[in-house]
Amino acid sequence: MSEADGPITIAWGKEEIVVSQVARTLPEASDVDARTKLVRAGLASQAASLPEDAWHALARACAAPGMVALQLRQPDSRVNRPGSNGDSIS
Repeated sequence: MSEADGPITIAWGKEEIVVSQVARTLPEASDVDARTKLVRAGLASQAASLPEDAWHALARACAAPGMVALQLRQPDSRVNRPGSNGDSIS
């Protein structure tokens, strides 16, 4: 670890907080396709209700928008899940 990547101390009221492993550079810009997937997944999600502009802002702010898109994807209704055909789950 270089000295530039070492811990920093932040004053928080009367206390000090030591934060280790602070990256001093921003990650590379995310891929346009990954950001588009996040926007589409967000708009299709029943779990989150944001306007399209908000999804675009969120996609630009994420270091890994493709991962967020995966979390927002709706479950595939064709997947056979226990109990989905009326069977009880024991």
